[in-house]
Amino acid sequence: MPAGRLDLYSAREHRSVDHIGKHIERRFRRLFLGSLRLMRSRAGDPAGLADLRAPAILLIRHDRIGDAIISTPAIELLRHRFPDARIDILLGRRNAAAAGILPFIDDHFILPAAASGTMATIGAVRKRKYDVAINLLAKDSASGALLTGLVAARYRIGFAGAASSAYDFPVEKPATALHIVEQTARLLQPFGIDTRRESIPALSVRIPPEARASAKLAMARITGDDRGANVIINISGSGPEKFWGEERYAGLLTLLRGRGLAPILAASPADGERLRRIAVAGGARFLPPVADLATFAAMLAHADMIVTPDTSIVHIAAALGRPTVMLAGAAETGNIWGPWHVANRVVHGDGSLAAIAIENVHSAIESLASETLLSISPSSAS
Repeated sequence: MPAGRLDLYSAREHRSVDHIGKHIERRFRRLFLGSLRLMRSRAGDPAGLADLRAPAILLIRHDRIGDAIISTPAIELLRHRFPDARIDILLGRRNAAAAGILPFIDDHFILPAAASGTMATIGAVRKRKYDVAINLLAKDSASGALLTGLVAARYRIGFAGAASSAYDFPVEKPATALHIVEQTARLLQPFGIDTRRESIPALSVRIPPEARASAKLAMARITGDDRGANVIINISGSGPEKFWGEERYAGLLTLLRGRGLAPILAASPADGERLRRIAVAGGARFLPPVADLATFAAMLAHADMIVTPDTSIVHIAAALGRPTVMLAGAAETGNIWGPWHVANRVVHGDGSLAAIAIENVHSAIESLASETLLSISPSSAS
């Protein structure tokens, strides 16, 4: 997948491939972990990290788009600690689209689907001779630990667990369920970086000028001279369980229009037909589906508020500083994966989005609008 391509439904479209991949990972997990024990070097010696001045650092984040975005506060903290460092990131095919909007990064690598291509990529990474490799995955992933070992960095950092033997500095996971941004930032503790909640910055994205220009033209065609508050409602998620339902979205659009707000629908290209049906049923405008993540993010930056199910758009919205209403299946999801450092409301169902009532989402939007729309800062897309 090209680095700039938006694919919100990658998890669904590659379901069979992912199933095979998970089966392979489970089957060879013990073999992986056994080989990782041979890779360990100066376990737990902080002196080596303390001596670094302008290190070459590789971040490993080969899971999803949203996971790459929630890593940006940790990347910013790392950049502040080492302003002259080379900081690169290794992404996967499912989050390759994030490469073009990640700030504080010097270069990136993309792991292809084919095994032969993966080994070639790892070979290219090894030639960079990194001082530090950090596995940013919060879960105990054998594949992430193996990649951390294979890149042959001088020092390796990751979360403690079954794969602890892969790391020179295994970081203990928090005993309580912290927000995922706080969890990720803890991986910087071996550098002596302050990772208390109040010290962790907001999410951020970098939107190229050409994407801003394209989005500005597209939004002008949609909104015209309308000066009302734009509430962009994203209907797409990473799988069918993240879709709230056509009738519910159409009903919400009708309620919002009756209260003077200007709802605008948005979706991934895979949901283009569904997007048009809901727009017609709810009498609302919609953004033209685009495959480029940077352009889509630039469009979202024109919103006064963003409403979205629990997906990567939650984190892009937060990175843009947009007030966000998140639809989540469970309350725990909102606690761990909710919008970070931005005004928000999380509306959750009883285990599924289908349990969320239209009135509850409408109330959340009105509540957030009364709090933010009168004092909202000018859009960063202008």
